Amino acid sequence: MVVPFTKSVQLGVMDKENYQITVNGKSPWDTKAKMAIMESSSNAVDEFHYAYVQYIDKELGNNEVALKGYNPSGCFVLDKITHVSNNKDTYSVLPKMKQIREFCPMKMIPFSYDWKVPTELEAEKVLIHVRTMDGTQ
Repeated sequence: MVVPFTKSVQLGVMDKENYQITVNGKSPWDTKAKMAIMESSSNAVDEFHYAYVQYIDKELGNNEVALKGYNPSGCFVLDKITHVSNNKDTYSVLPKMKQIREFCPMKMIPFSYDWKVPTELEAEKVLIHVRTMDGTQ
């Protein structure tokens, strides 16, 4: 039986170039993809709090996915989900949170936010990059 899984991989700072990605190498489920790392267009760090998204559930259909994870406190709620694209093959998803009260006791609260994937890119496969609170996605 094949069991789906999600695994975040820490890549660190990468040089700008084209990379070949291999998943399940040397197995019957060997999958390959290409990823281009480009130079940042800005040195700016934005001021938003982002949802702590741990994985994307793509089983919703109709170009919808669910961003799933945990909020560190009940004082943060989803404000809006925006996105930017590279006009080629990548969407950067920005699940922006807002703080609704000053008192923020630490309590991990699960969430699931549905997001409709835009259809403006014409690539056969599209990378969805989600910006998260801890920077792992």
